Amino acid sequence: MANPTNYEKVTDLEKHIKLVLYLFTLVLGVSGNTLVLVILARKIRRVSNDVFIINLAVADLTLLVFSVPVMVLYYGEFNSPDFVCKVVWPMMTVSNTVSIFTLTLMAICRCHVILHSFRPDIRQRNIYRAISLTWICSLILLLPLMIVATSNPVGGCKEDWLSKMDGKIYTIVLVILQYVLPLTLIAIAYVWIAVDLWKPRNLNSAWTATDRKGREKRRKENVQIVKTLATIVVLFAICMLPGHIAWLLGDFYDEGKNKVVAAVILRFFDILVYVHSCLNPIVYGTLTKYFRREYSRYISYVFCCRKQLHSNNSRPSHNPTHENILPRTLSL
Repeated sequence: MANPTNYEKVTDLEKHIKLVLYLFTLVLGVSGNTLVLVILARKIRRVSNDVFIINLAVADLTLLVFSVPVMVLYYGEFNSPDFVCKVVWPMMTVSNTVSIFTLTLMAICRCHVILHSFRPDIRQRNIYRAISLTWICSLILLLPLMIVATSNPVGGCKEDWLSKMDGKIYTIVLVILQYVLPLTLIAIAYVWIAVDLWKPRNLNSAWTATDRKGREKRRKENVQIVKTLATIVVLFAICMLPGHIAWLLGDFYDEGKNKVVAAVILRFFDILVYVHSCLNPIVYGTLTKYFRREYSRYISYVFCCRKQLHSNNSRPSHNPTHENILPRTLSL
């Protein structure tokens, strides 16, 4: 999407505040997502859910490493270099597209596991193929943007389409594929999951007390997993919504007050995209015991008790509870 922000009107105070926020999100996001990758890399037995979390962390790191340093260097400058517009700008969108595609896969897989608990699990090889497909599809989806993106003489980046209609069609396609369709599929999956988890169960009289306790334990674990996934999806929807609104306003209502509103949204809410890249590790640590325990171990190692980490097992023990955990974008 074209950047409606007027860089000539960026005040020194606004510039300094935004730069501080960019640096804060860079440090927090890189630290948190790197820690997630380290924890899962040391895990003896990784399951499909861990692979999804790894892909989310890689997507978030890609966004932070590609975009934030460039934003810090060029924010408020009159012209953005061509490489920023043709590489960095589209990569922001690629990373967020991978994130929402991954969240959709997670919801579908979790739905499959809960609704068809007696069927074989999805093979991890197929999980890797699906994740590879998310990156390939995201790159293909953003290829037109890489072609038409160019430096804007009045500041920032713009899209040089052959006609305005081409740009409008592309915006609609992105909004549908990056936001509306994935969130709809996720919502449907969660409704099915909720209906299955909370519907009355007819317990077989032949089941032992241990069987019943095991079934109830699995139900509670699935409820916790769904809460974690729902939190991640809601945060994504909230953080990405302003950008989609701005694009639609900028492309379809590009005159008068609507153009000003789109510019204001992009100018003051673009930081939400970067903030979102910091949130997933916080959600993991807040809602899952496994990550909370591992965070504590590594924080203790860094700040006070390095020997304590080495005195424990060199690799984190396999956590059966975590085994079930399954666990787009704004323009410059």
